[in-house]
Amino acid sequence: QRPLPRRGREGGRGEGGGRGRSPGGAASAGSPPAPEHRALKEAAKLKEQNENLQAELDERKRREEQLVQQQKQLQLQQKMLQQQRTKELQLQNEKLIEQEKALQRVEQEKHALELQRAKEAEQQEGTGERGGRPRTAGAPARRSGSGGGTAASPGPGAGGQLRRGLRCRYESGTYGWMAAVVQGFNEADGTYNLDVRQHAALDKISPTSDVTAAEAWPPGTLAAYHSASVSQWLPAVVISFNESDGTYNLDVRDHADLDRIRARVGDRPIESDEQQSRKGSSSGGQYLTEMGEGSKAPRRHQTSEFSKAVQGRDGSKTSAARAGDLEASMVTGSAPVAGNGRKVAVGDRVVLAEHGLAVVEAVQEGSYTVRTADRQRLKLQADALRAPSEAKFAWPPGTKVSYQSASLKGRWIDANVVSFNPSSGTYNLDVRMEAAADKVRPR
Repeated sequence: QRPLPRRGREGGRGEGGGRGRSPGGAASAGSPPAPEHRALKEAAKLKEQNENLQAELDERKRREEQLVQQQKQLQLQQKMLQQQRTKELQLQNEKLIEQEKALQRVEQEKHALELQRAKEAEQQEGTGERGGRPRTAGAPARRSGSGGGTAASPGPGAGGQLRRGLRCRYESGTYGWMAAVVQGFNEADGTYNLDVRQHAALDKISPTSDVTAAEAWPPGTLAAYHSASVSQWLPAVVISFNESDGTYNLDVRDHADLDRIRARVGDRPIESDEQQSRKGSSSGGQYLTEMGEGSKAPRRHQTSEFSKAVQGRDGSKTSAARAGDLEASMVTGSAPVAGNGRKVAVGDRVVLAEHGLAVVEAVQEGSYTVRTADRQRLKLQADALRAPSEAKFAWPPGTKVSYQSASLKGRWIDANVVSFNPSSGTYNLDVRMEAAADKVRPR
């Protein structure tokens, strides 16, 4: 027999073999084994999680960049706002400075206008001494002081008053001395209207420093001078101004310091007894001006009743009357002030805050032994005593006292009794007219 072809045998074997292995071969070719399948699933899951995390990180990074940009924008806006505010404040400051400068210019123009008006008024009234016009009767002649004083110009106002536009100082109880300009005189109460104060009292007005002769108080101006030698105010008249040292030559003193000079008004006619009785005279005498005949100081080359001694109520010799309070326009001229003076003594009446009127029984080393109305004996200091307000118990002229000044914030200052006002129960002191009795105590 001829053998079969090799291919036939192999093909048959292959077919048979193929038929024999078909189930297992199909399973192997269709899907991977179970462990490999789980690993692929886990890998796919991890890849998805990684992608999600990366997306979150990218989103967070984007948000952080946005926040950084917003923060930078806010900082830039704040910086711009701050610059704008700074610029606005600078503009406001510049405006305020301009306003202050404008106010200063207005004040300077006002002052210059006041001076110009005053000069024009002087020229129109013809009260000046220039141009060969005769000097007003009673006005002192110009002279140079012993220190080479230069006569001031122009002349004073009517009656020796401070003329409108004249520079001066005003003593404010709050701000102290302030530069001021005279605006006018009030005949009704004898005060001056200043640009810083209306109805300014005479004892609050003084010459100012740092002025030229043309701006100083002119010759003939009425003034009051506080003499250190006699410790009292003297009526005076300006003679000239010393531009070299800023002092005034007065008819009672050469080179008088500004702090010792105050304003004064002219003397007024003495009133009749009938007029005085209607006003309620304190002592039956005639009313005089604050620097009137009753208080004249001795002038150079002149004698006066002022220097003569008078008899005090206690029998002692006393000096002549001291000039009255500069705030008042009138004082009583009947009561002299003791130069040596007397103090509250045994037999005088005093007033106690809790016990009323009491009589002094003894005085020893500044302590007062008093007997009250209910027979109590008390030993007190002077600050617990006050002056009586009844005329029959009033302390006599020349009594040394202390006065509580409101303008000096309640400080007690030394004073002397000039007279008593029965109608009001007040005292005329050399530092204050019509002082309330409860503001007066022994010294």
